[in-house]
Amino acid sequence: MIRYILAALFLLSLGCSTSETETTDPAWGHNMRGTAGFFYQLVPYLYNQQKFEDPKNREKLRKNITGFRQRIHKIKPDFAEKILGDDPYVVKSLSHLKNYSRRAEKSFERGDLGTARLLLKTTADTCFKCHTRQNLGQKNMRWKPFPIETFGIRPVDKAQIQISLRQFEGAKNTLTEFLNDRELESRFDIEYENALHYFIMISLRGESGIDESLKFVRFKRLAIDGPDHLEQSFLKWEKDLLKWRKRKVTPSLETAKKLLATTLQNESERHLIDDLLVSQMLHQILPVLKTKSQKAEAYLMLGQVYDRLILAGFWDLPENYYETCIDYSPKTKLSKTCFDRLKNNITLGYSGSRGTLIPDQEYKRMDRLRVKAGY
Repeated sequence: MIRYILAALFLLSLGCSTSETETTDPAWGHNMRGTAGFFYQLVPYLYNQQKFEDPKNREKLRKNITGFRQRIHKIKPDFAEKILGDDPYVVKSLSHLKNYSRRAEKSFERGDLGTARLLLKTTADTCFKCHTRQNLGQKNMRWKPFPIETFGIRPVDKAQIQISLRQFEGAKNTLTEFLNDRELESRFDIEYENALHYFIMISLRGESGIDESLKFVRFKRLAIDGPDHLEQSFLKWEKDLLKWRKRKVTPSLETAKKLLATTLQNESERHLIDDLLVSQMLHQILPVLKTKSQKAEAYLMLGQVYDRLILAGFWDLPENYYETCIDYSPKTKLSKTCFDRLKNNITLGYSGSRGTLIPDQEYKRMDRLRVKAGY
């Protein structure tokens, strides 16, 4: 029920904020498909160093890298913001893609093939985050699935590549095979649990929904004999999916706040379902929030949710949302809360066995945001 309500709200927001002609942009779709097309041609080489460095493939790679960079630079964030709302990650994603592709092309031209290959592989992570933000866009590309099992990379990374090309079913098949293999070996390690999180996230925020996720969780709970903490997670996820399937709510900032308040009392990965669906609700209502203070509240909540979804691949999102919260509501109690969370994220991110080593650039950034927050 909730996904139909959210979809209705999203369509309503388009009707209220833009005209029909403004919400359809052939150039946007053309450039996005073109970008994905060039990336699709590059993928088999990106995960095979020998093929990437083979002089016989140099001209083909040069053509696709240049085409990839050119298409990305034609994509404008304006149209995405009309649809997705005032979300800082929309602009940041395009900025990252343009930066990575430009640097990759320059590295390739000067013969630094290792750097070029690494930068191009990094773009898959950026595409993945946008494609799992919410299920907008073309669902299935016409291309045949490449033999991704031959790439010799981690299953979660394989799924990430497939999601970057909007091959949702392929990604779920990749993760299912990996999970089944680990279950046969009784290896319920952190990589297994991360793959579980990925599958549920792709189901909920890809192109399926609550019913498929519920079926998956129920099957796993009954079929495997795993550790107790995993059994408790399955029970909690099943309970939450049933709750969301029955729940009839009007998506709003206040609704999201109330739903999130109950889960934040317990910092546990067992709140995965609530975190994914509350954040989806927040993304859906971003286009209709009118004031900067409302948006700042939404950014704080998105930062809190993505803080707990870091293991699902969203490690850089919390800081983006906390910083935007400060920008939109400076010198307020809310901005101070966002700053405290941002500072904690940065400190933890640079802490290790040698202590906490924060670069000067990050200190300057924190000083600027500390003043803006009102401290």
